[in-house]
Amino acid sequence: MAGAASEGLPELRGGQSRARGGRRAAGPGRAPLENEVRILAGDVGGTTTRLAVCVLERGRPRPVHTTVVPSEPSGDLAALLRVFAERNGPFDVACIGVPGPVEGDVVRTTNLPWRLDARALARAAGVARLRLVNDLVAHARGLDELDDDALATLHDGEPDTDAPRVIVAPGTGLGVAWSVRVAGRPLALASEAGHLGFAPAEPEEYDLARALAARYGRASWERVVSGPGLAAIDRMLAAGESTGERSPEEISRAALERRDERAERALGLFARALARFAGDLGLALRARGGVFVGGGIAPAILPRLRAPDVLAAFTAKGRLTELACRLPLRVVLDERAGLLGAARLAVEGA
Repeated sequence: MAGAASEGLPELRGGQSRARGGRRAAGPGRAPLENEVRILAGDVGGTTTRLAVCVLERGRPRPVHTTVVPSEPSGDLAALLRVFAERNGPFDVACIGVPGPVEGDVVRTTNLPWRLDARALARAAGVARLRLVNDLVAHARGLDELDDDALATLHDGEPDTDAPRVIVAPGTGLGVAWSVRVAGRPLALASEAGHLGFAPAEPEEYDLARALAARYGRASWERVVSGPGLAAIDRMLAAGESTGERSPEEISRAALERRDERAERALGLFARALARFAGDLGLALRARGGVFVGGGIAPAILPRLRAPDVLAAFTAKGRLTELACRLPLRVVLDERAGLLGAARLAVEGA
C-alpha cells in the first residue's frame, strides 16, 4: 500500500476514544463482561473501511466503538490501524476481512490497488498476530451473530439449519462465500464465484454481455451484479441517447422513485440478474441453510428485490425449479455483519 503519513488519513469517525495502554474501568451503566478479551475487527470494502473495538458478552462479539472511513486507492491501512490502536488499544486479538483472495500473509486486493502484509499490519495494530481473511468469509461467519431483525426475508423456502449456506454481496465488486457445518460448528469458505462467466438469459443481457466483453475482454458476473455493473447496464440501455453517465446511486434512486423509465429498466435487469446468480449458487450447493444477499446495494433497493419477477428469477431453474423453491432467500440489513464475523474469527484463531 501507499505509505501516506497518518496525519493525511481521513478524519476518524465513531464513538469515544481513549489512550492506548489502559483498559476502561467498569462504571455506571456498564455491565460486567464475561470475558475481557479486546478484539480489533476490520471489514475492508472497495468503498468503505470499518474498524471496531469488540468485546465478548455472553459469548457473542459486541462492537463498543466503530470507525468508518473511505477506502481510498492511495490509502494506508497500516497507518489507519496505528492511529486506531493508539486511540483505542490495546488489543488481544485481531482479524480483518479484505476484498480479494487470501493465500498466506500477503494479499493484493481486487478492486483496490493495495498490497497488505499481515505481519506489518500486526505491528501497526500492536498485536502479536493479525489474521487476514476474505471479506465475504467474515460476512459468512457473521451470519451466526445476527439477530432476526437484521435480516429481511424475500422467500421462506424450506430451511434446514444443518444445510450449507451461501452469501452473495454486490457492492464495488461481487463477493461470494459459503458456510457449512463441520461437527456442529460453522465453517466459512472463501470463493471467487463473482468472477465466473456471466450467463445472459434476457435479450438485453446478450447485448450487455457483448458490450462488456468488448470493453474488458470478458464478461463476468461481477461486471453485471455490482455498483459499476448497474452503471454499465444503464449505459447500455442509453445507447444513442445524449445523456451523461449516471452513478449507481442516481440510477437506483430514480428507479425507486418511479421517475425515470430507463433507470427502472436498468434496476430491474440488475435485480433479476442478482437473483438468478444467487439462485444458481444456492442450487450448486443445495443451500437449504439459506441464500443471503449482503453488501450495501441490496438493503438500499429492497423494495425492488421484493417484486415478483425477482423471486421468479431466483427460482426458475428448469427441471430443478421445485428444488430451488426450497431455498430460503434473505437480505442482510446489518452493515456490521463483516465486523461481527471478523471478531468471531479473531477469537477462534487466537
